[in-house]
Amino acid sequence: HQFRPGGNLPRYRAELYQSICELQLGARPEAKQVELVLPVKDSQRVLQWLALKMQMKETTQVSEKALMYFFSDALKAMDETLTPSRFLTWMCQVSELLVERNTKEYEFSHRSFQSYLAAVEISQRNQEKVLLDQWNKKQDWWHETIILYVAQLSNPNSAIQGLVDRKAVDLAYKCMQETSKRITPNLKSVLSAQIKSKVQDLRFEPLETHLKQGNLWEADQETYRLMIKTLGKEEGDYLTHNEISRFPCEELLRIDALWLKY
Repeated sequence: HQFRPGGNLPRYRAELYQSICELQLGARPEAKQVELVLPVKDSQRVLQWLALKMQMKETTQVSEKALMYFFSDALKAMDETLTPSRFLTWMCQVSELLVERNTKEYEFSHRSFQSYLAAVEISQRNQEKVLLDQWNKKQDWWHETIILYVAQLSNPNSAIQGLVDRKAVDLAYKCMQETSKRITPNLKSVLSAQIKSKVQDLRFEPLETHLKQGNLWEADQETYRLMIKTLGKEEGDYLTHNEISRFPCEELLRIDALWLKY
């Protein structure tokens, strides 16, 4: 809020993370009269390269030795005479976007920054296909990166439709929610209906499978899981009388119909 006096914080996460990067890499050190070791854009670009490399290696931590080699190559590529050790010290002690969690083991201050910076780099390299190919190999690992990648696109319609075509409807729906201002009203309406329908079908698929196979205990547990998630509660929680009274009728009828059918 001090960085944006009188203004509101960014509404979307991708915009918020970019604002935080600008704050930590430039505005905050300058306000404290701390010398910048690199221009803000150059510092962020090095972090983007690092984040993407870590994403590709499917790790959140990197050793100091590996980091020194990486920064050395990155700074040489930018024709910078800055030493890797000074850059690392500045990133940890001034920007605080990198932290030393364990002795000589470093990671981003939050996992989301790694996902965001990797997404920015992929966008700047125009490597959407590479991103989707990686997602096909390990969906959970690339889930957040894809959301933050799509959030940066000036026209995310084709990317979201591509996710729907790959049957990644849950992910497509989350991407649409984070980029609602950038989708034309007509297409948003079409996508919303299409995604909602596919999301619902996929959500009830495990329950129907258990019921088909006669696994009633598993079906009962899946019914509980569906109802808990619908109300935004955690597994292990109970439903109160008030929560049951406002449970969506359409969803309850869908669950009931599957039990009656099998």
